[in-house]
Amino acid sequence: MPPIRIVLLTTSDQDDLLAFEQTNREFFAKAVGDRGDAFFAEFPRRLRSLVDENDQGRSLFFVIRDALDDVVGRVNLADIDTGEPELGYRIAEAAGGRGYATEAVRLAIRAAAAAGVRRVKAKATADNHASHQVLLANGFRRLDGGEPAHLDVDGRLLDAVHFEAQVGAPV
Repeated sequence: MPPIRIVLLTTSDQDDLLAFEQTNREFFAKAVGDRGDAFFAEFPRRLRSLVDENDQGRSLFFVIRDALDDVVGRVNLADIDTGEPELGYRIAEAAGGRGYATEAVRLAIRAAAAAGVRRVKAKATADNHASHQVLLANGFRRLDGGEPAHLDVDGRLLDAVHFEAQVGAPV
């Protein structure tokens, strides 16, 4: 098991999280596009908004910390208050391939179940096979058929695959 933990996001994570995002900006941009300069300029306000969602029980936003307490990623369960949150995560380029994503998703699913969530949705870009494997390893199943799958990344639609997992006790 990788030596990581997930910790609910707080405003005290601002410097570490901003450094994580800036260090990995180019890496993340290659996968899903750049968030743009405004994202970084407005980072304190955006962070406060995410922390407020945590505080209000609307979402669960986490930082992923390694054994040295460095931020190596994020994992999020947006809109838990709907009963069917959407999972998202990102891992630092330098931390890839170590099982951190798989473990962080496992921990996030456990947190979702503890919050009473019974189903979690996720999307991954169609060509991100590593993310597909992370989701499948955590009990997600790929959803096929229906409407074309797209992932809206800052106004750009990318081809995506939808996944779903049942968590906790059956309804």
